[in-house]
Amino acid sequence: MPRQNLYPVYIHHQANRAYGAILPDLPGVHSAADELVQLPDEIREAVALMYESDPGDVPPPSPITSYIDKAEYEGGFWMLVDITPHHP
Repeated sequence: MPRQNLYPVYIHHQANRAYGAILPDLPGVHSAADELVQLPDEIREAVALMYESDPGDVPPPSPITSYIDKAEYEGGFWMLVDITPHHP
């Protein structure tokens, strides 16, 4: 069984809008979904697109404690999403 790579994902949401996701460990990777349950798959797709030319470039995840108290992440919530790079 492959090792899980649980990345911290900051989720923000406003009424009548999609859920937005920011991955602090992966600058430039953002995602959104209308339903929270869809968000992990949308995040994995965004990561795959960002790193499609070289999945080996995906940096390892940081502990969620690296980000949880930072001011720029106030007002939302966190989730951990397994992102396991697929090597060709």
